[in-house]
Amino acid sequence: MRMLDFTLEKYEELCLALLDGGYTPLTVYSYLTGKNNNNKKLIVLRHDVDRRPGNALRMAELEHELGIQSTYYFRLPYTFKPVF
Repeated sequence: MRMLDFTLEKYEELCLALLDGGYTPLTVYSYLTGKNNNNKKLIVLRHDVDRRPGNALRMAELEHELGIQSTYYFRLPYTFKPVF
């Protein structure tokens, strides 16, 4: 089975590839309200944080450094029950 790489380094590579490809990252709110939708190459970045909020913070710091905005949804403890 192939292992998936969810490291911060790979996320940075993804973000840089999106920016290099001319994509405009948007928050969910910006997309739904039509803000900054002039570019045809849009991507809505949304993160569901079920656990490990420290990892989400590092992602947000990276996005900030790159000038990227995104949306983070934090689930309350015990509201998420993985089935695996």
